[in-house]
Parts: sequence; C-alpha cells; structure tokens
Amino acid sequence: MLKEKFPDLFLRLKENLAYYAGESVLGENELNPKHHIQTVLRLGALELLANIYSGRITASDKDPFPHQLALQQYLKNHESRIKRILIADEVGLGKTIEVALILRDKLITQKDDFRCLYLTSGGLTEDVKEKLRSVIKDSGDSIISVVDSFREYGDGISQKGIWIASMHAARRYLDSSDKRDLPKGVKPNIIIIDECHHCASNADLNGDSVESAIDTTQAYKAAYQMLIGKFWKESEPPELVILMSATPFRSANQFTNLLRLLTHQTALKNAYTKDVGKKQLLAAISADDSPVTVIWRQQDEIRNWSDKRLFPKLTIVRPHREGEPTLEKTDEEYLSTLEKIKRTVQRIYRDHNDSFGGFATAHLETRLTSSSLAGACWLFRWCVRHHPKWQNDRMYKADTSDDTKQLRKLIREISKRLAEFDEDREIEYAKEVIFPSDGNFCFTSRNLGEGNIPAIYEFQKKLLEKVKQNKDQDDDEDTDLEATIEEILELSELALNLLTSGRSVENAKLNWLKAMLEAHPDSRFLVFTEVLQTTAIVTATFHNQSLSLTGGMSADERKEVVKKFYDRTKNYRILVATSAADEGLDFQVANKVVHWDISPDPAVLMQRNGRVARLGQISEVTAYYLILEGTLAEKRDTALLERLTKAGVTEPRMQLKILGQLDNKQQEKITSAIKDDGVDMGSVDQILKAAKQYSDVMETELRKLNEKLKPVEVLDREKLLKRLKILHDLKVTEYDYYRHKLAFEAKEWQRPVFGEEKTEMESAVSEVLAIQNKNNKKDRFNFDPEFALFSQEKNLKGLAGLLPWYIKESEGGTKEHRPLLGNDPIGSLTQSLARQRQADFIAVPTQNLCERFPNFKGCSYLLFATHPLRELERNKSSDSAKYLTYYIFTTDFSQPVNPDGASAIEVHEMITFLEEQIFQGVVSLSSEVIAQAKSAGRDISKWVQDSLSIGGGDFLDDESSYFVPIPVALVAIVDESLEVKEF
Repeated sequence: MLKEKFPDLFLRLKENLAYYAGESVLGENELNPKHHIQTVLRLGALELLANIYSGRITASDKDPFPHQLALQQYLKNHESRIKRILIADEVGLGKTIEVALILRDKLITQKDDFRCLYLTSGGLTEDVKEKLRSVIKDSGDSIISVVDSFREYGDGISQKGIWIASMHAARRYLDSSDKRDLPKGVKPNIIIIDECHHCASNADLNGDSVESAIDTTQAYKAAYQMLIGKFWKESEPPELVILMSATPFRSANQFTNLLRLLTHQTALKNAYTKDVGKKQLLAAISADDSPVTVIWRQQDEIRNWSDKRLFPKLTIVRPHREGEPTLEKTDEEYLSTLEKIKRTVQRIYRDHNDSFGGFATAHLETRLTSSSLAGACWLFRWCVRHHPKWQNDRMYKADTSDDTKQLRKLIREISKRLAEFDEDREIEYAKEVIFPSDGNFCFTSRNLGEGNIPAIYEFQKKLLEKVKQNKDQDDDEDTDLEATIEEILELSELALNLLTSGRSVENAKLNWLKAMLEAHPDSRFLVFTEVLQTTAIVTATFHNQSLSLTGGMSADERKEVVKKFYDRTKNYRILVATSAADEGLDFQVANKVVHWDISPDPAVLMQRNGRVARLGQISEVTAYYLILEGTLAEKRDTALLERLTKAGVTEPRMQLKILGQLDNKQQEKITSAIKDDGVDMGSVDQILKAAKQYSDVMETELRKLNEKLKPVEVLDREKLLKRLKILHDLKVTEYDYYRHKLAFEAKEWQRPVFGEEKTEMESAVSEVLAIQNKNNKKDRFNFDPEFALFSQEKNLKGLAGLLPWYIKESEGGTKEHRPLLGNDPIGSLTQSLARQRQADFIAVPTQNLCERFPNFKGCSYLLFATHPLRELERNKSSDSAKYLTYYIFTTDFSQPVNPDGASAIEVHEMITFLEEQIFQGVVSLSSEVIAQAKSAGRDISKWVQDSLSIGGGDFLDDESSYFVPIPVALVAIVDESLEVKEF
C-alpha cells in the first residue's frame, strides 16, 4: 500500500535516506518563486500554531489577560517540578479562567490519561462548568461534566476528563464507615479545590492527627485525605493539586495549616510533625527547587496588554449619613421594640444560666433590621426550637396552652404580612413561608388554613433532628435551653409587635431603592440580603424589575436567572440574592452592590463586592451599606471606621481586609466594647492594631512566597491580524487546501478607560476578519483583545486555537479525547499552510539582512526548527522560544552560533522580515549557489542528528535529557540581490 501510494517515501525508507534541511525545494531541477512564498507562508503558520499551543491565541470566549497567561506559562515551564499550587489572587482576577488554561495544557499532553476532579461549593458546579468551557471547548459533556452524586464518582462514571463535584458532598465521607459507599481505586491525577478558605483549621496541628483535630473543618480533613491518597480505598496522591481562594485564611493558625496542606509529602516528608512550624514551612516553599508555589496578585497591580488599568474604582457609600438619596431615619418605636427584643433574649439566656453574647446579638440584629418579617421569623423559629418538646403529633394537636396558641397566631400573621407584598394574591395568606437554613422547611397557605397547624410540630421535629445531627451548626450556639410558657409568650408577643412597628424598616430601605432606580436609570443593582423573607419582600415590591437568586434553586433555575439579568433587552434591574451568590458567580452587568443586610463577616462583604468589581466591569462600582441609625450595627460601623481612619487605613478594600483578619473572639470583644452608652475606644484600638499588624505580616509573608510572574512573549491579536493581512495580500487562497477567502471590515464600539478616580467611555474602532471557507460558510472575528470582555456583544467567535473536543471510543472500549474538526476556520487555514510541500527553503540578500540585523554579519545560513518536546528539554535557556525557533550558522556547520535557539521575539522579527522581503521580490540563484545550499543543508542536518537526544530507557520520562529539533526550513544568506518576479 505504501509503495503504490507514496513510491518516493517508500524508496527513501528502503534506502535509509535521511531528510536534509531545504531538500523539498532544493531537490527540484529549477527553483520556482512560489517556493519562496510557500516557505514564508509555512513559517508564518508554524509560528501561529506555536502560539496557539502556548495559550495566547485561544478558541476562547475571552482572551487571557497578561496575568492569566503568565500563570499558565509558568506552570507549563515548570510542570515537572510543581506539584502543589495556591492561587490566592484577589477577588475578580479570573482564577477559574487561569485554571482552565492550565487544564487545557494538561489535556493536550495527557489526553489519554487525563483525570481531573474539580471541587467547589455545591451551588457553583454548573457555573464552573460554563467558565471552563469558555476556554476548553467540548462537544456535549465529553470533557467537562458535573458529578450529580459524589459517591458515584469513579464508579458509575469514568474518571477521565474534568469532573466537577461539590466539596460539601465530599466532606460527608471522612469516616471509614461512610467510605463503604465510595468506589475503590479512584485516582484523579489532578485535584482542584476552589474556595479553599472552607478548608480551614484553627487548631495547632503541630504533631496532632488531622482526622481527630478539633476546630478543623470537615473540608480541611477531606482535602488532607485526598492529597495523601487516603480518601478512597486503593487510591494514591494526585500529581498536581491547585488550591484557589481570594481569602485563603483568616488567622495565623489557618495560614500555617494551609501551608502544611501544601507542603505535606511534597516539599516536606511530613509537614505535621512537632519540629515543623511556620518558619520551616515558609523555608520549604521558598526553596528554588520547591514543588510548591504560591501566586498572590492584587487588582491594583493588574494591567491589560496596553499596560493600562483593568479594574474600576470601588467606592463604598453609607446612605444613612452620606450621598443621595439618603436612608430615612429609623422609627423610634421600632428601635424601642428592637432593643426590647435583644434585652429579652439576653435575659432569658441568663435566667437559664446560659449566655447570648455580643456576636450572637449582632447576628440577631441583622435579622431584625433586615425586615420585620425576617425578625419575626427568627423569633418564631427560636420559640418553636426551644418550646418544650411535643412527643408526638397527637400530643401537639391536643395542646391548647396559651404559648402554643400564640405560636399558631404568629406564623399566620407572618404569612399575612408576607402576602401584602403579593399584588396577585387570591387569599389572605402567602403561598409559602420558607425557612432556608432548615432544609427549606415551608409553611404553605394550606398548612395555615388548618386549625392547629400540624406543620409546627413537624418544624420542631426538623429543628431537633438538625441539632442532633450537627450541633456545632445550630444557630443558637448548641444550647439545650427549654423555654417556659411565659418566655414563649413574651417573645412571640414581641414578634407580633415587630410586624407592626417594623414596617418602617421595610419602607425606609424600599423607598431608598426606589429613589436609586430613578436617580440611576442606566444602572443595575445586585442586592444582597441574609434572609430569604427579605428577598420575597424586595422582589414582590419591584416585581416587574427584579429577580431573585437563592440557595433553594436548581442549577438550571439559577442559570436562567443569571441569563435574564444579563439580558439588556429586558427590564430586570434588580437581582436580589442570598449567600447563594456570595462566591463564584459574576455579575459585571451590574455596577451597584447593595448590602441590604450587613454581614458581620468582612470576608463575605469582600466576596460580594467582588461579584461586580471584577474583570469585565465597564463602569465605576459603588457598594451601599444600608445601616439603620441608632442600631448596634451603626455604632459598630462608625467606631471601626473612625479607628481605622485614625490609623491611616482609608482604602475600603484594605479596611475590609484588616477586619477580615478578626476571629470570632475578637469580633465578640469589639461588639462588647461598643455599648449603648458609648464605646470603649481603647479596647477597639487594641484589637484593630493587632489585626492590622497581623494583616501586614501575612501580606509580607505572601509577598515573599509569591512568584513574580511575567508573560513570555507570544503573538497577540494585533500581530495575528497583521499576519492574516499578509496572507490575504499573498493570495493565500491559491495555497490553502481548504480555499479560505479573507476580507477585512471595521467595527465601532465604546471602550471603557479606567482612571484613578472614574471610568470614562471612548469611541473605538476594531478590525474584523470575515473568513469564508470552500462551502461558503462565513465567520467573523474581532481583533481587539478587550472587545469580547467589554463590548457586551453576544455570540462572539473565538479566535484560532484548540478545536472543541469529544470522546472517541475504540473497538476495545478505550476512550480517548480527540479534537472536533471543522469548527475553527483560522486554525484550519493555519494547519493547511503548515502542511505545505515544497516550502522549506528561501534565500535572502546579505545586505538586506544585515541592515535589519547587524549582528548577523558573517553568517551564512539559518535553520528553522520545531521542538515538539520543548517542555522536557533541560538544556534550553529561559528565553528560548517554544516549539519554533531558528539556529544561526557561519561556514562552520558543526555547531550553531546560538545553541539555545532564538527567542520568541527574535523568531517573530525574522519571519516578519522574510515576509517583507517576499513583497520586494525573490533572489534568483545560480546553480553553484544552489549546490552550495544543498551541501550546507546536509551538513547542518548532520548537526541535528548528532545533537538529537530522546532520553533514556523510558521514553518521555521526567528524569532523562531531551533535545529534539525537527528541521522545517533552511534560509540561505547570499550576496545576490532581489529580483522582482511575477507570482
């Protein structure tokens, strides 16, 4: 078959004839000017392919930015060394995209054995899938899939590809008894843990067992077991682990224990022994040959490809004391009711020899100031939870005591109050009153129509089961307090009063939001609340303009909500979200963040602001803290702001960062120092001073560990556009197997310019390529690197890059990842040109070359070569080009002048020069010069063969030495001048 189809190749193999550089052109009887053109086209195409696989030019919805590409290139250059990495980039820098670029590289090199487990928060699995797919295109769920049931991972589903699972589900399988439900032999070679701040330990793990450690999250223990290969039976440690979080730790112990997780069994044999502390951990990571690396970059440091700011300024406004419109003053009757509720709850706990401290009080006030409904629901839940236990349903139904009657009345009044916000209601009760933290327990209008409301008994049963299963997560600090009839009556009566007096809370905040909508008609608002009942109030009030996103939604429902909010053709200007939107989701379509309730956790405030103040935002971002005057929250906020300002900390992000370092005990002390009759400034200053010092120390430590990354030179869209224009001018259709036709257009749009104080919009014009294939299908590509990010235009085509992938199953049942052809016209054009025959020789005049490159004086030939195993080559310089380079030879062909090869910049400059020469003309060579070139090609090829090194006994092992240059074109530097030839 080979003999008949390729007789020349058959003869060459039979006679063992090696290819020499330039042979396919020089072997012809007569040189054709088109050979020079084909050689230039081929070299340009090979450079594009080299850049496609380096990451800058990708078939992505978004181009990687310099900081993202720098991380991807760093990991690629050091992939044999780095085993553990912490990506601690600030909120909004696109960590998921960075990981997608890394995984795309791994997919190329490990396509037949690519097993990645990506762990994230349960509600973010679908969002992560979409972000990964924006970089790694796949067909259906062939490469990237979501794990529906964690215990099926590795059993009912294949381990190959990228599987996204919930860390919340994984942490349930820590004990050996639970692991019985897990399959054996699960061995992901890559594990990614997103939002790794949930993997936290405040314990002193110096010499202690991780599995039995107290004050350590289940997520930390699950991560530890996975990293040492003990989570599944017959498992093994993964080859690469990536931890990701913008706020990876909150205390000194958390920081140290995160370093232990990174270094254990990698940089250190055992990072949990008594003789290993923070000093030893830092030293292990800082070592030059450390398998652990830390990446930590801030928004202010990040620039685009034009070295301009990428992020808008974030401003924080407190409407109760600044800005327009202002938040109405709090009603005195409500403040009185609020204080009475707090004092009553505290007294009840004292009477039962228990405590209800400052942090718990602040948590209660958050509910009370969110809305009257939220406060009433909290009090109803507390009363049901601490009511003497009903032993069974019959006992409950027979209960006619005053306190039980009052509870029945209270839940009905809550439902009636909620129903007032529903203009479409048909009955006096709301359709449902939901308690999301209790498994979304629901009181329906039907329940409330039943005389004794049996659902109250079911609710208590649910609450007590929850306490029994997981005491440390109960809202009431694990107390077993059993309230008296009088206490239940007192609190439920206060809850009824709250429903009346608390209307001013809803009205003040709702009126403010109405005024904001009128004052900012072009803005969209992301409203965060801690309470589901408040979500219902806001969405009911603005029902034609608002959407809600809550934890009880399915992945498809959440996706549909986000899609509607982004659709500028619709009038949805408000998205009301609970903690379900705290992490992972992107809402750059909004530019106003409203903290309806102020979370007591500053790290949560940072995460929420970061949903809007992130890559892709085109407007100034303002965060509004809706704090009611006269409340504990206002006193606390005012005191902290004053003390931080006095200490010289005025930047909002830095203020939140310092406050985020406070642990629960410090938060409790600050709350206790802020009393009704004043503030103990000395105590507050002392705590903040310690927090600032710790924040400064942690920042210093991170800066020491942080790798200084800078992207290696690769082609950008501007250079790609220039190359494609050259192809057009060289009539590329004649040389392209697929017969693509190229044309160029212009696109006008508005580009944001981020200044120190404000963002302005400027008119921009981007060039667009219209490319048509032989079937007359036409695609358009925009060449501005920021167009896809900021233009908000839909259905953009990605540029040249990796094709979509699918799974091909062979006859033996083996599954392999393969590219899906035909979906990338620029990539197809490039591949067609790179495969041309008779495209491996060109001659250039010495004078022209030396005018452009004076250092080339005395040189005779250049050899362009590809390096398919460049990552494994140990004798390359850090500046040498990826995949395509060239070597310079004088008349001594035994060794090139530049044994490491040319850099990427030098390669691009040389190919650009050759392209320019083609437009001026081609060199007409004498038979003598052609004979000399043939001889030189053979001698240079001998150097290639003598230099070739492909490792030891095991091909492609990490320990061996490689040097594998593959000749692709010979450039002769001759004394002849250019002649203009018709072609």
